[in-house]
Amino acid sequence: MLSTITKECFDKYINSKFLVFIDEDTVVELELIEIRDKSSENIEGFSLIFVGPSKAILSDNTYMFKHDKMGNFPMFISPFRQKKDIVYYDVQFTRLKDEED
Repeated sequence: MLSTITKECFDKYINSKFLVFIDEDTVVELELIEIRDKSSENIEGFSLIFVGPSKAILSDNTYMFKHDKMGNFPMFISPFRQKKDIVYYDVQFTRLKDEED
């Protein structure tokens, strides 16, 4: 699934909730708050910015995500900022554009 994910796949899910499975018994809810386009002439790139509670800070790792409309899929996520009770996370997608684009 990740090879077919594009920025547009997530556009309609800004401000929606995603469940992130840390292990079989622990789930954290994150909210997608922003999508940043990082594309260039030869690179398709974008990042997803999530926020979640500081009571369960996720470390840099690949986790299983679940969304009501998108289903289940793994993503590598990294925390990059903490403000009071909120942690900000970043997911990066980068790949070469097809020559026909």
